[in-house]
Amino acid sequence: MTRGDLTINFLLTWKAAGIPAKDTLKALTINGYKAADVYKDQRGPIKVGYFADIVAVEGDPLADIDAVRACSS
Repeated sequence: MTRGDLTINFLLTWKAAGIPAKDTLKALTINGYKAADVYKDQRGPIKVGYFADIVAVEGDPLADIDAVRACSS
């Protein structure tokens, strides 16, 4: 199992715990940058001069967090 597979499988646990999709997405993105201390001047928000990872998924991950898992397969 790759590191990416392991991370995306955490979604199953969070979903089973009833954690809202909005909070799960924050944990996977914004909070991750803050925890890694790279949120300061260069990463995080999508705006001019910042680096960003953008992932497109089919569906609405706020309505169904499994949309994020589907893009990893």
